[in-house]
Amino acid sequence: MHTPSILWVKSGPVVPATTGGRLRTYEILRALHQRSEVHFLALGEPAVDEPCDYASTVEFVPKVVPTRGSVRFAVQATRNLASDKAL
Repeated sequence: MHTPSILWVKSGPVVPATTGGRLRTYEILRALHQRSEVHFLALGEPAVDEPCDYASTVEFVPKVVPTRGSVRFAVQATRNLASDKAL
């Protein structure tokens, strides 16, 4: 029997589960992980360094936010203005 694989993408870490949204996500992931292979991907840095009981793999992508007023900020803002994607 094939075990389903799930990719869960979130804008930040799940643990510590200190808010209602994080707690809900943590419990859903734990339940899914009991029956499926769960891969968790989030922006930013891990909030804690603990063993993971909610996913098979956990990866974090650095979130780079340019400083307002910097050249990088101006370039990104200009690109956003020219983009047809919703902000």
